[in-house]
Amino acid sequence: MKATAKFKLNRSYYSEAYSEWIKYISRWRKLIPFMSIGFIIIGMAMILFLKSYSLTAYLFIWVGALNLVMNQIYRYKWLQARLKNKSTNSEVEISFTEEGIETKGVFSAGRLSWQGIEKCVETSKGLFIYPQQGIHIYIPKKAVTPEQEINSIVELAKNL
Repeated sequence: MKATAKFKLNRSYYSEAYSEWIKYISRWRKLIPFMSIGFIIIGMAMILFLKSYSLTAYLFIWVGALNLVMNQIYRYKWLQARLKNKSTNSEVEISFTEEGIETKGVFSAGRLSWQGIEKCVETSKGLFIYPQQGIHIYIPKKAVTPEQEINSIVELAKNL
């Protein structure tokens, strides 16, 4: 197997990585919009059906709205932190072989054997490869050439 992924660390890459992380990796953050809307609905139901204009009803609505806003602020700050990085708009090249993964970037190069991979999570648009708990590399599927090697990469990473 010989495959290569080339991509730029730009706004679209980070936005896609964040969206895929929310969908496939995050346990709780993906639930925040649903919980927030639930709080708002409960507060409105208290006002409409119970004819309760109590502080509790308004508190539910306020907490729900605040969580929706804070969720968007978190995403914005996360994205801005990555875009302020010195490596923004630089190209990264990742090569996949039978032995492991080689990375080349503007500031560094490295090699990681497949035995050093803790896990791999395939998403609809990419792969999250974890060298260790809490650290991951996001690789967009559209950046991998040849495309048919994506399944081989996932199998190698998952079998070790």
